[in-house]
This record gives sequence, structure tokens and C-alpha cells, in this order.
Amino acid sequence: GTVFCAKATNFVRLGLSRSTFRLPQDYKAPVIMIGPGTGIAPMLGFLQAREKAKADGAELGPCMVFFGCRAENDFLHSKRMRNWA
Repeated sequence: GTVFCAKATNFVRLGLSRSTFRLPQDYKAPVIMIGPGTGIAPMLGFLQAREKAKADGAELGPCMVFFGCRAENDFLHSKRMRNWA
């Protein structure tokens, strides 16, 4: 791989945007998450939030997650996700 080292004369533009990518406030609302090659990290965060809400006594609605892996060893979070199933 290539390593990039920034010099003091390099400038990087940063921008902040307000995201609307979040779970419904009502945990009983059905949720469908689809990861079409974008990775499942945001979905894992949502699933963890639902796990915490359930532990705190919230009633959860149905939740489906769709994503793909080329091989079983690509399914890095398989144990945890199978426990949520």
C-alpha cells in the first residue's frame, strides 16, 4: 500500500453535514437495513442501539438486515449478528 505523509504546506478541506441516517425514535417501528456493498458498520451501530434499548426494557419491532459476503470468512461479525437473530 501507499502511505501519504502530509507536509505543513498541504491543506485539507473538511466539511460537516447533518446526517439524517438514524433509527426511528419508536423502537417498535419495523426496520429494514440494506448494505449494498457499503459495509455494515452503521448497521452494527443501529443493532447495538436496539440491543441496549431491549436490555433497558424497550419493546422492539421487527428488524431485517440484508448484506452480502463473498465467502463465510468475510462475515467478520457473524457470531454477534447470529446472536441477534
